[in-house]
Amino acid sequence: MLVNKGSGKYLDIPAGSTTVGTAANQWRNTACACQLFTFQSAGGGAWTIKNVNSNLDLAIRGSSSAAGAAVAQNSASSADSQRWTLTDGGNGYYGLRNVNSALVAGVAQSSTADGAAVVQWGDAEPDDQLWKIVRIN
Repeated sequence: MLVNKGSGKYLDIPAGSTTVGTAANQWRNTACACQLFTFQSAGGGAWTIKNVNSNLDLAIRGSSSAAGAAVAQNSASSADSQRWTLTDGGNGYYGLRNVNSALVAGVAQSSTADGAAVVQWGDAEPDDQLWKIVRIN
């Protein structure tokens, strides 16, 4: 599970979607597999992040390098838009930096609302760009 520091909400694939292109958002903990993610080494210090429910990888929609582009799920590939590096934010929190764009995943407008979009932005290290990785056995 990935918990946003700013909102305390969980990275989520809405309604348990298994559709390629579905944008990620944040939502309160629902104990849904749509909020579970696995990390696999992609080499060079990068990781792929796969949703357990959909078996799709987190990516930047359209491989965009623009700030504000949606974090969405996509079929696995070797594209840099599906690779992420982790930056230590302290106290168990990490920034998720997209290899393709060099931008970080955060909650749009630092929202604390259920359903707020998760997008990529420049790295200013506000709390909405930091995520706690919670291991589930």
